[in-house]
Order: sequence, then structure tokens, then C-alpha cells
Amino acid sequence: MTGNGFAILLIGHLIADFPLQTNRVYALKKSGWSGLALHAGIHVLVTAILLIHPWQYVGVLLTLGLAHMVTDWGKLHLKCRWMTLGFLLDQAVHIGTLYILARFIRAQDVFLPPPLLFAVLAYTTLPALLTFTSVIGQDVRRLRDYEHASDAWESRTLHLAQVLGWPLLVLLVAAVLRL
Repeated sequence: MTGNGFAILLIGHLIADFPLQTNRVYALKKSGWSGLALHAGIHVLVTAILLIHPWQYVGVLLTLGLAHMVTDWGKLHLKCRWMTLGFLLDQAVHIGTLYILARFIRAQDVFLPPPLLFAVLAYTTLPALLTFTSVIGQDVRRLRDYEHASDAWESRTLHLAQVLGWPLLVLLVAAVLRL
């Protein structure tokens, strides 16, 4: 396994699961298999963009999409009492899947050079962390019986998490297309 392969799969996951999972995509995902397939397709597309020869990884990409669909279906239907625990379990399964799939990614097929790869990885963790703080905030509000309190803070945090990923995605697509 290459660290670069895992890093590129993780970057693709962090971009697709946080900034690109807009409220609309999330609502579609909750509505059934077609929404889950759309969300998984976004994961596959973003990850393919990050690989130099994505057609050589069709099996990895299809496995990634299917595993993501099944994991998210499980999260939607096997609800945890606490959103924080559900979030952590969901992400642990996703990251475990990425770790296994990274064994099949060759370092030379990763689009970004190592210094840029790890800088991008650091940046892509910000939307995930913002989303996680929003989830924790919702659990704390529920625990403290603040159901009547405004959820404006959580909404703003989620919006910022979505906005932060777009410039990175645009830069990555421009770099791949060599614009």
C-alpha cells in the first residue's frame, strides 16, 4: 500500500462527503437508492479526477462507490441515539474501506505530488471538522434539552463546510485539465 494512494482516496472522500454533499444531495440520499447512487457517484467522480489513469482503476472506483452506498444506507437505517457516535462510526467504516482500497493504487498514478498532496489533505479536513462540530453541537443541544434553541450556529457551520471545498475542487479540476 502506498501512503499516496490512501491520501488521494481520503482527499476524494473528504471533498465528496462534506463540501459536495449539499443539503439537496443529502435529502436525495435519504429518499432512496437513487440518491445514494448519486452521492456514491460523486465520490467515484471526484476520486477519478485525482488519479492520472482512472480507467486503470475501474474496479477500485466501482468498489469504492458500492461500499460507500452500502455504508451510507446502513447509517440512514441503523440510527444511533447520538449523532456524534453515528458520524464517527460512519467515517470509521469509510476510512477503513479507503485503507483497504489504497493497496491497489500505485503511487505514480496519484495526480498530486507528495508535498501538494499532503497540503491538500490538510485543507480538506477543515470541512469535515466543521461538520463534526455541527454534529456535536446538535447532540449537546439535545442533551441539554435546548430543543427550542436556534440551530443557526449548526446551519452556518455546515454552510461554511460546504463553501470551503468548492475552491479546492475548482483548482483540482483546472489542474487536471491543465487550464
